[in-house]
Amino acid sequence: GGAYYIDGVIRKSLELHEHQTYIFDLSDNSLASGAHPFSFSTAGTDGSGTAYSAGISTTGTAGTTGAKKTFVVSAGAPTTLYYYCTRHSGMGN
Repeated sequence: GGAYYIDGVIRKSLELHEHQTYIFDLSDNSLASGAHPFSFSTAGTDGSGTAYSAGISTTGTAGTTGAKKTFVVSAGAPTTLYYYCTRHSGMGN
């Protein structure tokens, strides 16, 4: 509880590269009914920062088959971004 699993493990950080596409699978039932909305921020995991949405699209409803968030990292994207739950402060990295 209280963490996202990426590629099967809790990650302290992710290294993303400009002009690459990353797909985050949001189909796990632990994400159903908006329990843990997955988002990106420029300021940390407590929800106080600015949400980052450039190059990010969502398909489907979290917690259902096929739900995903796609992130195409654009040139000039912030050097540091955080993934986090918009409902639970500190959930993310």
